[in-house]
Amino acid sequence: MNRYILTAAALLLAGLACNFGTQEAQPQAGGTPVPAQPLPSTTVALPLPPQATTTPPPTPTEAPSPFQPAAFLVMDAENSLSLYDFQGQNLARLQAPGLENVPSGGVHVAGRWSQGEFNLPLIYLAYGDTVNVRQSLNGQVSNLVADIDLTYLHGAMGQAPYVYVLTTGGAQALVSRVYLGGNPNPLMERVDPEYFAVFPLALPASQGNVSGVWYSLTPYGIGGDIVFPPHKGLFYLDLANPGAENRYLDDGFSPLGLSPDLTWLAYMPAEGGFVAGSPARLTLYNLYTAARVEVALNPESDRGAGHAVFAPDNRRVAWMEGAGWLMDEPPSFRSRLVIADIGGNILASLDAAALGNAVGIANAVWVEPVGWLDGENLLVEVRDANWENNGLARLRYDGGQITLLARGMFAGFVYP
Repeated sequence: MNRYILTAAALLLAGLACNFGTQEAQPQAGGTPVPAQPLPSTTVALPLPPQATTTPPPTPTEAPSPFQPAAFLVMDAENSLSLYDFQGQNLARLQAPGLENVPSGGVHVAGRWSQGEFNLPLIYLAYGDTVNVRQSLNGQVSNLVADIDLTYLHGAMGQAPYVYVLTTGGAQALVSRVYLGGNPNPLMERVDPEYFAVFPLALPASQGNVSGVWYSLTPYGIGGDIVFPPHKGLFYLDLANPGAENRYLDDGFSPLGLSPDLTWLAYMPAEGGFVAGSPARLTLYNLYTAARVEVALNPESDRGAGHAVFAPDNRRVAWMEGAGWLMDEPPSFRSRLVIADIGGNILASLDAAALGNAVGIANAVWVEPVGWLDGENLLVEVRDANWENNGLARLRYDGGQITLLARGMFAGFVYP
């Protein structure tokens, strides 16, 4: 499809992405990424990075409660979806024709789930002659949007609203248009001469009403030895004032994950942001209190970290660290799972191979936290070197009580 054709600009970005974690760059004064001083705001005290806009972030709305899920979706080798509970019981098979291998959480459950009711409204991207936003409901599958330029989709947790992104490339720039499902008019249009696309991260909503879109920027159409999404910057589109681009991390930093209540952020320097000979650090940052905790990565984690997920009560956080290269012959890549409390104290650090052996997945190299089941138990995806043997396992915050729940890839959470 034409959306996958690399332009000259995209090829340049591919080279940058392939070298992620190996470039030298000088951090801000003091050796750590320190945002600017807090704004003199009467409602929210938000330290902004240099050159950021001065609009404070939205006051957290009353989000779906509880933040902890009730079940999860798994995609098997035939791209079929199944609903599992936290004891590993397969509850139901769900229709999603056209679904392909998607990143973690690539399916939006556009509603809440009650025990015994398996008719879940699904919104997802389907691929064929074109790209579709599809809805699966009551045994019926319908196309909501069809456009070859469809690239990303993200939904509000446990609610119906979702956004999707159309990206159109030209000789001079990439244009990203962000749409709210059901609205033919874009919420925003962003023109980027460096070919970075808008990537939605979170959709704050209350009772089905969306208040804004948290998003980052990602290089479009690149390939290479990419481990973690090469996002840069953190932005908020305030639907009450859609003409402004509110920036909360500048291009030198990459957001790794937001907490379910959208108050905590994990971030690191973006590509080229590491200093040779210095330990890489991950920062846990509260957008509203300005609390900041830095955590040093394992010394061997030369590919950095990513896929950070916060517990529903924000007491703990987990992330994946990487080392080596997927495209080496033979591949040298390996990863580990790290779990910490919100104060930055390491509670567990588990090598992918050891965790894979514990759940019967031999030669595991990939262990990605996909989310917390509650305040104490984490769900992780484990994969082997050939990406042919995948499984989802549950474990405690201290790294114990490891249990395989399902075979396949994580596709999303279902909320009660």
